Amino acid sequence: MDQLKTIFHYFIYINLITGFLSALYMVFFVYKVEGSKGPMWKKAKDVSHEFFMQRRMYAIEAWIIFGALAIYFALTSYSA
Repeated sequence: MDQLKTIFHYFIYINLITGFLSALYMVFFVYKVEGSKGPMWKKAKDVSHEFFMQRRMYAIEAWIIFGALAIYFALTSYSA
């Protein structure tokens, strides 16, 4: 039974980590602004509203998953 709990525990970790990395990939590689890396800064004024909102939604998804990962880690971390 403990082995099943450990497998499920790591499955949750892997699921949250891959979801977080996927959302970051969408923000910084798929919905990137041409000619810039990272934040849009002043180029945000030059993109369409739809593009901006899609990128923002993926960024919010990344923050939510990161928060869930941090909370899960804090609640389930094993003490050595």
